[in-house]
Amino acid sequence: MNGNEDEDFRDFVALHAGALQSSGIPLIYWRSLHDKITNEIYDAGEVFGIMQFQQDQEEEEENEENENEKKRGSTQEQG
Repeated sequence: MNGNEDEDFRDFVALHAGALQSSGIPLIYWRSLHDKITNEIYDAGEVFGIMQFQQDQEEEEENEENENEKKRGSTQEQG
């Protein structure tokens, strides 16, 4: 790494340290984050897209379970 990259990283930390700390991002990821932003590497969607799909699927399953419970409850009240 050359001195200019180190200086850019120090500037990044000086500007964003508060936000990174309050967001709970571990210090070990700060340089990687800086490199990705600087080099316009936007690969987070490859991971988060999968997680979003799994969350949507789980919500659908929960909604189906809730509907089934409501149906069981209404048939018990009628009986």
